Amino acid sequence: MPRTAYVHIGTHKTGTTYLQSWMRKNANTLAQLGIVYPDIGLTPKDAAHKVLALEARTAPDTLSETESWAQLADTVAETSGDVVISSETFSDRMKAPEHVRRLVRFFADLGLQTKFITFLRDPPAYLNSLYVQAVKRFNAGCSFEDYAEEKLNQGYCNYAERIEFFASAAPVIALPFRRDSKALEYVFLEAMGRSSEEIDRCQPQAISVQNPSMGPFAIHVAREIYARLPSDITAPERRRRRLEFKSVLTRLEGFETGFVGCDNAYAEKIRHRVSRQTAAVAAEHFGAPWEDVVPAEAMFDRYAAQQELEFPAERVEPLVKTMVDGDFGPRWPFVRRWAYRLKQKATGLFSA
Repeated sequence: MPRTAYVHIGTHKTGTTYLQSWMRKNANTLAQLGIVYPDIGLTPKDAAHKVLALEARTAPDTLSETESWAQLADTVAETSGDVVISSETFSDRMKAPEHVRRLVRFFADLGLQTKFITFLRDPPAYLNSLYVQAVKRFNAGCSFEDYAEEKLNQGYCNYAERIEFFASAAPVIALPFRRDSKALEYVFLEAMGRSSEEIDRCQPQAISVQNPSMGPFAIHVAREIYARLPSDITAPERRRRRLEFKSVLTRLEGFETGFVGCDNAYAEKIRHRVSRQTAAVAAEHFGAPWEDVVPAEAMFDRYAAQQELEFPAERVEPLVKTMVDGDFGPRWPFVRRWAYRLKQKATGLFSA
């Protein structure tokens, strides 16, 4: 059988960070299964092939002319078996069909066929997760409904169109993202023809959740910070505040219960709005109704309880002021200790 290059393109918020971290930690396990996860462009904090994805878009002519893809060509030549590269950046930065065709040609020249793999998620849950990420990065401060409207108008849940973009160049394996099924890595590897028994025999190492969601208190504070940040704040300064904010909120809230932006009624409106696209994907790739394969996520049951929470100003203001000012100097450890003590005293106050 010909070797295959599996290009995992996401989508965002479907366990990509978890899968990438799992594959890097279990590179030896993958090797036993006849799969290579190249260590190209990876960093201690990022196990995704983001550099490859970015160069796939910006390469002047052929991908092998870029440094990272030339390294990948060497890796493919020096190894046997299938190859997996993974980055959700493939799905949101490759804007022209030629970018995809050029990637497929790169692997074809090396004797590999290409298959794209994408996970698809319940649309309102997908948008909810995107919203949380945007808010905690201080890139959004609007309501969830306003955010969802914007993203729906931009086609973020038009899964059929996204798949077709890649399917015009090579086969696409679409997989349902489900929280109630088997471990994500098993679903992923089985799509590449490896059985559960084969995976178990390799005794893969488990890893923890890699990108926990923030809860309602964290989102409330983050929106306050966004509203007060200077409009001309630089990207490095925004990132510095974001990392510090995440560190403190981990101690305060623990990320036990994720934020929910709407109730079941609005979530159902989102599903209905994109039902034509999801039905087309289900018929083409699953052979079953969408709702049978990608069931509605139950998170929206928590919305009413979260709406009843109160966030006293005396607990919000110290965090907001420090983040806006960017003063993480000698006094900041006291805020950290305050956050820890507050969590110890009232762990149930900000979660539902």
